[in-house]
Amino acid sequence: VQSVSSLKALRDKISIQELEGIGPLDVVDCPGHQRMKGKAADLIKEARCIVYLVDSEDKQRLKDVAEHLYELMTNPEVLELHMPILLAFNKIDLPSARTEKF
Repeated sequence: VQSVSSLKALRDKISIQELEGIGPLDVVDCPGHQRMKGKAADLIKEARCIVYLVDSEDKQRLKDVAEHLYELMTNPEVLELHMPILLAFNKIDLPSARTEKF
């Protein structure tokens, strides 16, 4: 799935060979911009799992990320559905990235 900076959610279908028989997965890339929080909450209703991507280099938004993760993990729909959440960290290889010590 190709991604570009945007203020709208991008959708695509992907197939993974190891998941043969399951069919294509509907993937939604929802930007982390403040104005997208409402849209992200609406998308939870359709989701079966959440992959939350954190920019390891963006130290200025660390508090925002922590607050958003808390909101996500205490969301009644996420809790009711026992929805799995995978935290993924990109740019971890860059010298200015946050380390595992945070």
